[in-house]
Amino acid sequence: MEDAEFVANTIRDQIRAVDYFGLWAWGAQNMKVIPEGLCHLGYVMGGLSFSVNGLKFQGIVKIFLMPCDTYTIQIGQEENEVFVPKETKENVFCDELVSVIDNLIEYDT
Repeated sequence: MEDAEFVANTIRDQIRAVDYFGLWAWGAQNMKVIPEGLCHLGYVMGGLSFSVNGLKFQGIVKIFLMPCDTYTIQIGQEENEVFVPKETKENVFCDELVSVIDNLIEYDT
């Protein structure tokens, strides 16, 4: 769990480095650590999950660190305690996190 917390904190810090107020602007809350291990995407190194209240999307954002050192971002909803992805963006680099999330939840592009 220690490594997963490190990954989650690193993701949060990378978002803040690009846009310090980004998480606040998205209405991000209920931040949770995604543990390392197998999931519906395959093997992940950990990640960060949080709920947002964007202009275009209200729901959950999940950011997974993949073994190839890129991120996979999913937005979706919880239905009966199961995450149902609505959209997925793969091979996202750390400097692209804010723009990709912004386009998913705030803007129609």
